[in-house]
Amino acid sequence: MEYPRLTILDKIHSYEKELTEWLDAGKPLRTTEQIEAIHQTCSECPHFDKVNARRGTCRWCGCQIRMRGKHVNKAAWGTTKCPDPDGPRWTKLPSDT
Repeated sequence: MEYPRLTILDKIHSYEKELTEWLDAGKPLRTTEQIEAIHQTCSECPHFDKVNARRGTCRWCGCQIRMRGKHVNKAAWGTTKCPDPDGPRWTKLPSDT
């Protein structure tokens, strides 16, 4: 499978876009259990480069997925979803509006 060749600027732009959406939405956070479930889902994904038992990198967006942490962890942000082009393996939290 051919993955996008992401430069550091691509990764920064993607992170900035996700961060802005999260901040604009009021910084909704997933629960620890939801973050752990996402990490487990990602760990089993063929598009995931596992670094160790607690983190790894998505080959589609280049973001690190961590089991712990709330503020520098896109899996914790309620506005993010899995970028798999064949269909997201996890989705955004429903908005309260």
